[in-house]
Amino acid sequence: MSVSSLFAHLKAASKRSVRRSAWRAAAYAVLALPSLSGCVSLDEYLAIQNDVRRLERRLDAVEKRAEDSSTNIRSIVLRAFCPSVIGELIRKVKKVCQKEGICIGESVSLALLSVDPSSRGHFLTLTKTQPHAVIFLRTDQETLSDLQRKELRHLLKPPWFEQTHFLIVASPDPQENGDMNNGVARLKKVAAEITTMKFINEDNVENYVSPPVPQEKILKWVFPFVNRTERIDPKDAPKNSNETLYRSVWVFRVDCDT
Repeated sequence: MSVSSLFAHLKAASKRSVRRSAWRAAAYAVLALPSLSGCVSLDEYLAIQNDVRRLERRLDAVEKRAEDSSTNIRSIVLRAFCPSVIGELIRKVKKVCQKEGICIGESVSLALLSVDPSSRGHFLTLTKTQPHAVIFLRTDQETLSDLQRKELRHLLKPPWFEQTHFLIVASPDPQENGDMNNGVARLKKVAAEITTMKFINEDNVENYVSPPVPQEKILKWVFPFVNRTERIDPKDAPKNSNETLYRSVWVFRVDCDT
């Protein structure tokens, strides 16, 4: 068998599994190096093939252990950082909204009522254990303040898990005209900040490039979540007369599968 035929066979073998990595395919070429000086005999070819198969079995075992470890880590993360009620709420809203860019109004409120153990629709009470940042936007505020950007950056900074999502929630102000349009506008303002945010190279990594927050990781809800009967953590409450929960935007980090 010629060298060209051998490499053709190895190339075909490397395509049998779409999950085979580049370094595994390279193993075929490495094992074929002794034959580069000319043709190889059938016995030599079969010996190389057996070596390749043994290597494949060892690589498969390594990949299987890696996959098991990844599954275990994922399970631990979900149990530790994703309360079941939060995961259920997000999945229900996503199912109702399907491919909508922003989930608005009743669809979110009904999903919240269906999972809230108190049956009162206490969204802020339900989500208070999730890492979050609260942004109060004045009616005349065009962009976020430096402090607001700093708090957002701290919440959003990598590393992220595969199941990490960022939930942006805005409330409509009943005193504003335009139904929920103003709430949507506030949400979009914060979402735009998130998608263009740059993260500091805290570890002094060489040739560091700030990763963008993936669009598919951002969930957007607008609904009247402000409930007068629930208690707000003092650190999240408005600090002055220019701030109101009705014009607030909340950003949560949720490490939940959706």
